[in-house]
Amino acid sequence: MCHYKAMNIAAWEATESKDVELALVNGFKHKGPAIINIFTDPNALAMPPTLNFEQVKGFAASMTKLMVNGKFAEIVDTTKNDLKYLREL
Repeated sequence: MCHYKAMNIAAWEATESKDVELALVNGFKHKGPAIINIFTDPNALAMPPTLNFEQVKGFAASMTKLMVNGKFAEIVDTTKNDLKYLREL
């Protein structure tokens, strides 16, 4: 976690999930304006609380478009990231 200060605004960033809580705590404790920047994985699959057929259909359509356009590397990256996050559940 990093701490920065510019133009009298304190800022914290969390690049790892283990740093998020501390960045939030520090930001809320700070007297005055604060920015908290939390980095996320753009390839991570967002899991909704419930899953319906339309969401599954949309995901399949998205992966099919990537395949048709020859973007197999993106499919592999997405799959690897999704499996990593599913193991954490």
